[in-house]
Order: sequence, then structure tokens, then C-alpha cells
Amino acid sequence: MLAVELRFRRVNGENLRTKRPVLGVCPSLPGYGFSDKPAAPGWGIERISDAWCELMARLGYRRFGAQGSDWGTSIATSIGQRQPDRVAGIHLMPPLAPPDPATLDDLTGAERAALATLREADEWGSGYSAQQSTRPQTVGYELVDSPAALCAWIVEKFWSWTDSGGDLHRVITRDELLDNLMLYWLPGTGASSARLYWESLRQVNEWISGSAGAPVTVPTGCSVFPKELQRPSRRWAERRPTRTSGTGTSPARAATSRRSSSRRCSSTRSGHSSGWSADGHPYSVSGWLKINKCPSGVRTLKSRIP
Repeated sequence: MLAVELRFRRVNGENLRTKRPVLGVCPSLPGYGFSDKPAAPGWGIERISDAWCELMARLGYRRFGAQGSDWGTSIATSIGQRQPDRVAGIHLMPPLAPPDPATLDDLTGAERAALATLREADEWGSGYSAQQSTRPQTVGYELVDSPAALCAWIVEKFWSWTDSGGDLHRVITRDELLDNLMLYWLPGTGASSARLYWESLRQVNEWISGSAGAPVTVPTGCSVFPKELQRPSRRWAERRPTRTSGTGTSPARAATSRRSSSRRCSSTRSGHSSGWSADGHPYSVSGWLKINKCPSGVRTLKSRIP
């Protein structure tokens, strides 16, 4: 497992309570990036969440917070469920919460729009996840053999998911797209990354559209941005976490769902969000955080966790 430890100073400022720099550990998913590829089945979101807690323990953090988006949302949720004594809180972008059946006869306009987005995504945009969750090896051969296939497979999702008005290069440059693609092409992770869908997508889909699942008892903050595919309302999201706070469409006062006017912040996950540092204290990040703006240094950590 590959992890990057960041020491934030001027980007986030110092922690207001301790006056210490905020520490962040950014682990790479098994089978993604330059992390090792799982050699056997079983690396689902629960095992990954346990591995990340073990990683934090080996790095010397007794208590920490977890923040995640995409697969990280599910893993951060699992960390909060499985290791509540070690977690100061979690921050999710967005929370994975199904509609509350009790509200279906009295939906707000925002809730109806959110359900319509999910229906459209299921009908027109879920082919990749259906393939990867049922036959990941079939498409995997293409993704590690052909750079054209890998490019088409990934860039189409950038085009579909990014709030670009149909002009992807208005918000993401070709170099940024190539940077992302090379993290799959150079280490040959097209197949190994697809297998996480086979391991855990059914469980995640249940969280999105089925039962609320196991409760989350640690403090939970969430950000729900206007162009996310999953946009649960506050009353839906609060069925899972038992200790939440929030405003607007997000159960977190520390996270506002606003759009930025800058080009860099105009994609689906733009805006202002907050989370917790490795020492368990809150911090805030505005817009996109670029590693090359962290003057206090970045160190890469390689740890093999069985």
C-alpha cells in the first residue's frame, strides 16, 4: 500500500487549538496507483478500512479523522463503523444514503431531482460499473493492453461526470487528464482497480438505494455538491449517522455546497469542505488542494499490510 503524508501549513493554516501544523495521510487504494495489486479475492471496503487503520497505527497516530470521496466515501464510512474508538470524526463527499421510504409521498423539489439523476445514471451511465462488478477481468485485459482503450474508458467518465457544460477541456487540461491516465497505464492497474467493483459495488449500491445499513456513531460531516450523482437530502442522510451537523443539502455545518467561479474549481467536487486531521482536530480546505503548494514537505510511505 502506498501512502503520502502531507504536512499542511500555509495551505490550511495551523490548527487553531494546538497551533501545530495539520497532518494528512493520503493512502492509495490497493490495486490503484502505485499500491500493490491484491493477489487474492477479499480486498473489499471493510478490509481496506481495516488496513488503513492499521496504517495509521504504524505511522504512530492513535486517533485520527477520515475523509473520503468516491470509493473513499464508503471506506471512510466503514472506518467510522468499525473503529469508532479511534476515529475523531469522518467527512464524506457525498454521504451514501438511500431515500427514506417515509418521505416518498412528500418529496421536495431537490429530492425529486436527486432521484431523477440517479435513474438517469442507472439507465445511461452505469455500464462501466456493471461490467467491472460482474466480469472485471474481461475488460481488464483491454485496459492493460491498449492505451487507446484505457483512455476511452476513463476520459468518457471525466466528460460525463464533470460539470463542464460539455466542454471538458474548459475545466481540465489535457496534461491533467494524462496525469490521471498514466497512474493507471504505467503500473498496469486497469484490471486490478476494476476488481474493487466486483468486491464491493453491491454493498455500496445497497447503501445508496436500499436500507440505511449499520449506523455511524462517530461525528460525521458531509458535503453534497450540485452536480454529484448522489445528492441525498439532509433528512435522508441523517438516518445513518447519529451525530451530524449541517446546513443546506449537506448534514455538516462545516461544509457548504457552493460553486466556485474559478476554472480549477468548476468540476463536480468543487467548493468548500472540511474534515479532520490525523491528530483528530478540525481543518478546512477551500477548493482544490494541490500537493505542490505544500511548502512543509511531502513524504511517500510504502507499507505492506497483509
